[in-house]
Amino acid sequence: MSSIGKHCVILGAGFTGLSCAHYLRQLEPSCKVTLIEASNRVGGWLRSFKSDSGALHEIGARSIRNTHNAKLILNLIEEIGMQEHIAVPDKAAYDRYLYVDDRLQKIETSLFKRGPFKYPMLYYGLRHLMATLSGNSKSKKFDDETLHDFVTKQFGEELADIAFSAVVRGVYAGDTKHLSVKSCFPDFVRAQQYSASFVVGMMKLQRELSKNPEFQIHSELANDLVKKRVRMFTMRNGLGTVCEGILAHLQKSNDGFDARFQQKCEIIEKGEDKLLKLRLNDGNEIECDHVISTLDASELCNLLETSKSIHTSNESNQVLRTVSDVKYADVAVVNLEYSSKSVMHVPKAFGYLVPRVQRSNIIGVTFDSFSFPNVCNGSQDICRFSAMINQCSPDFAHKDYLNMALTDFHKHLNVDSEPTFAAVNVNWKCIPQYALGHSKLVESFRNSFCPQVHFVGSLFHPPGLVDCSLNAFRTARLVSQS
Repeated sequence: MSSIGKHCVILGAGFTGLSCAHYLRQLEPSCKVTLIEASNRVGGWLRSFKSDSGALHEIGARSIRNTHNAKLILNLIEEIGMQEHIAVPDKAAYDRYLYVDDRLQKIETSLFKRGPFKYPMLYYGLRHLMATLSGNSKSKKFDDETLHDFVTKQFGEELADIAFSAVVRGVYAGDTKHLSVKSCFPDFVRAQQYSASFVVGMMKLQRELSKNPEFQIHSELANDLVKKRVRMFTMRNGLGTVCEGILAHLQKSNDGFDARFQQKCEIIEKGEDKLLKLRLNDGNEIECDHVISTLDASELCNLLETSKSIHTSNESNQVLRTVSDVKYADVAVVNLEYSSKSVMHVPKAFGYLVPRVQRSNIIGVTFDSFSFPNVCNGSQDICRFSAMINQCSPDFAHKDYLNMALTDFHKHLNVDSEPTFAAVNVNWKCIPQYALGHSKLVESFRNSFCPQVHFVGSLFHPPGLVDCSLNAFRTARLVSQS
């Protein structure tokens, strides 16, 4: 079917929605794109601010892992002309710590050092090999299991309880004993198709992705970062500037793009000639060929409950009720500044995470000045830190979060001075908690509504920016080919 004259409406101007718009205009320049955003800003969960000192603080994501699929983001950054704003990490960023057994312990990369674990890493490698050879590491018919059970089978309960639970708290702010491996880390499941050994399977999967990439993109920026062995990156003035850059690029490209702020879609209906009709809160209506939703679960369910004409299944209402029950994690971010002298003893590293077996209010701290010194820092006398707390309550005031953060921060890092600056921001319902069976729920959801309505966002795929970019690209490609 020819896509000339096609019109697509995208709901939400966060990173995913803007990426969808960019890729759609790239893949099908003749396609008209209308972006609808309820707030007065772009970026969604990507938010940053500068303190009076001029130091930059992130409230949401603060860096992007430079994996194979990150090439999509790096190419996008080149296309919107922001490659000079990239910030690469200091070598200190590759050192990570865990706070366990009431002390800070470095995660060792040597096979012969044990770090925060009971045995050297070589022991866990051999245990994994034995589990693989005995067949205990792989279920005969794998469907889904908790992250804790999956890692325990592969490497043992100690690594599951300490290392992996800490990593998952850093990514999902959740508990490995309740989260689905199939939804949280789909590549882990794909790796099992290549080998009973998780390690060997992941190596083969990465090799396969390199040989047969899902997209063909040449990016000088991506190639340069690979040559320099850069494993993560960010933006000097905050990751949210990427969203601002995408919007500016779309607006100046030509007249095929329209962005509408402080507007919401209240209902989607089937119109004439196989078109969709959207009714907005200001009374205006838009006709289009496709709708791409990047809304969160609550907003999306409210919209679809009123959009009965696009339901295609008798189970649609039940699916909506089930999705409404998906739990979300709340995360309070406490941004701190200290004088450099008062934290000279703190190890130069990316930061540390706290496993669930360790009693702590903080689930992790990033050492922002140490890991990305080229990000706006205010002055050399300032060190920036960000502490994350996942025990949030509407009854807590900002001073309560600050007290919790400072109590643990000072204890964990042996800091006895007060911060020169502190700010608290609570991200309510920011990360969905994928329970067992979530992947089946997503499949049922997609099959319950008109195929011209497409769904992306953290409810439907992992919340990392690389996953958001990849799924935005997939959706744009699907729309352009329809």
